[in-house]
Amino acid sequence: MALHRRNFSVIATDKKIMLGLLSKNIGSYISNVNSRETNIEVFHFEWDKLSEEANVSIPISMQDPDLVVCSDCLYDSNSVAPLIQTIELVYLFSILSTCQN
Repeated sequence: MALHRRNFSVIATDKKIMLGLLSKNIGSYISNVNSRETNIEVFHFEWDKLSEEANVSIPISMQDPDLVVCSDCLYDSNSVAPLIQTIELVYLFSILSTCQN
């Protein structure tokens, strides 16, 4: 939320089971800062399931970020490789988007 206070657009993601809590927490934040423009989107995105076989895609608004911040997302060493793979894919989308413009 610190980035939102600096006028960044923020995309918050989590597993489907956690979206209700994430949305509630963001709603509470928005009401406390009295912000007219939220610039915060919530997406269901399970980066640990991202693979060609899973047919999971990265939402368009996540394909050209200025910054990726990960917080409280690694719980065991098996998650490191999928997280790195996802960050690399987001970076690749960003490069492709820049080349097309």
